Amino acid sequence: MRSWMIIVVLLVLGQATYSQQSLLQSGPMLGPVTLRDATLWVQTKEDAKVRFDYRVKGSKSSYTLSETVVAKKDDGHTASVHVSELMPGTVYEYRTYINEKILTFGYPTEFKTQAHWQYRSDPPDFHSWRGHVLCQ
Repeated sequence: MRSWMIIVVLLVLGQATYSQQSLLQSGPMLGPVTLRDATLWVQTKEDAKVRFDYRVKGSKSSYTLSETVVAKKDDGHTASVHVSELMPGTVYEYRTYINEKILTFGYPTEFKTQAHWQYRSDPPDFHSWRGHVLCQ
């Protein structure tokens, strides 16, 4: 009897996680990442509350919670969440929540802030593709 109860509980919990995962249309995706800021983006299939939490990758410290943003139809069910007060040149791991339920992915969700190179080292490499039209 006890094993049946455990199976039922696992199925209910699995369904709750799946239902939030099924609200995800696209993302999560990184927007601009600077020295001390990053923007995380997600698109849902319907109106939903979205938030992220993040911490230094590999850290055992608690996660920092982002603000909660509502992905609304008027905005194409997209939510952009800006996180700040990050450390330059640091890799962060983050978790995605839709309607306060955590989503799981088969890949790591992380980002790296830009290194603070100004007046400390050479600037990052810059590559530019240029094209021209030959006018006759």
